[in-house]
Amino acid sequence: NEKVTTDEDAMKLLYPNVKNPEVSFSKLKYRLKQRLINTAFFIDIQQYSKSSYEKAFFRATKTWAAGEIIRKRGLSKIGRDLIESQLKTCLKYDLTDLSLLILQSQKYRYGLFDFDQKKFKKYQSLYKVIKEKYDLRIINEDIYVQLANKLTHAKTLIYDDEVKSLEKELQQVLPQVEITDEYYTRFYAYNSVYFICMFTQDFKRQSEICQRALKYFATKNGFPNQGLFSFNQKIGLAYLSMKRFDKALNYFKVCKTYKPKEGGVSWQFTHSYIYLTSILQKNYTIAYETTSLVLNHKAFKKLSKEFQQPWHLKEAFVHFLIRIEKIDPQQSKVKPLRKFRLGRFLNEVTDISQDKKGVNITINILQLLFLIMDKKYDEVLNKINALKQYSFRHLKGDKHVRARTFIRMLQKIPAGDYHPRDITKRTLKDFKKLQENPMLYTEDQIQLEIIPYEQMWEETIGCIL
Repeated sequence: NEKVTTDEDAMKLLYPNVKNPEVSFSKLKYRLKQRLINTAFFIDIQQYSKSSYEKAFFRATKTWAAGEIIRKRGLSKIGRDLIESQLKTCLKYDLTDLSLLILQSQKYRYGLFDFDQKKFKKYQSLYKVIKEKYDLRIINEDIYVQLANKLTHAKTLIYDDEVKSLEKELQQVLPQVEITDEYYTRFYAYNSVYFICMFTQDFKRQSEICQRALKYFATKNGFPNQGLFSFNQKIGLAYLSMKRFDKALNYFKVCKTYKPKEGGVSWQFTHSYIYLTSILQKNYTIAYETTSLVLNHKAFKKLSKEFQQPWHLKEAFVHFLIRIEKIDPQQSKVKPLRKFRLGRFLNEVTDISQDKKGVNITINILQLLFLIMDKKYDEVLNKINALKQYSFRHLKGDKHVRARTFIRMLQKIPAGDYHPRDITKRTLKDFKKLQENPMLYTEDQIQLEIIPYEQMWEETIGCIL
């Protein structure tokens, strides 16, 4: 009845006359947690499993745990029989760690308690084979984690000694990987090769490793779609980098066929890539429809601000394109976007506007573009001066060379007296510098640069005409 909203409310209600209600309440919460954990053993596997792999994983894990508990309670044969019954499933679905636990238990059983020389040799031999597969998976998992961590936290993608060392380690195990039929070993290895290509900017090799990965994961019927989804997405990004936008868009559309959870990260990124590709193709109507689909989706309101705010940036740029008549909402059958208000937009992106070296750059640029369109030239001058100081203080180093260059170009708009031809002449060198330092289609860069600056500049000049 909403009488309890905090732990303190619960303690007062449940233990009004207890001297130390915190202790009693803590015990109650612990017991409830344990009961909730126990309900995991009563989940209907058929109802909640999306793939044969998931059904196998849940069933094998539960049966193994039950077998171990029964064995520890003294019913050794029944417990070990239960455990052994799951070995075939574990081997079929590459549940390598669980296979090792089962094999270890059974070779101990048939080597000592229920002595059977033939079965002991069989499980001993199989244990060695699976242990080699497991060790190979761990090596590739460690390389994958280190490269992913470096990509996530690196300010710039530098092909340094650490990356070269991981690449050398990877090259040593790749021949074994290619002859090993193990889902996650291949997943980690193929991802690692792709990551290294991000550091070396070898986009052609990226697309090749994705093709190899897709060919392999297509053979893994009953397994999760994680491998197919992931590498369709990655090959799309590789083709974006090679400016083969039609091919990229086709792969992103394939990602949609795997029906990622609505509102989930995969769902958001897929639509974000479709939006970006449509912008790069100058198919602005598709960009409008994609933005409408996401913002008007019932799942959008449930997203955290962290995920909502980048879409408000996309929405603002779409409204900029509407203002300069590059998009006609009347030509789309989707639910219209709400009317744009600059003040509301700035209030909706307050969290990321505090990031002085991130997406705040795009917020400021969009704000300036709307001021230019509204011919608020005094405010334009103030904003450009603020951007100049902002660039000097916060946009240092190679990571921000594109943002610094674009801001320098914006500064030349008033200097060119808002005359497109004069502005274009003044910014030729800067525009060339943008082209010499092309946008990288990494997660970080896509979030930082919602629209490639070259294209944003083209539309900016267009709105001044």
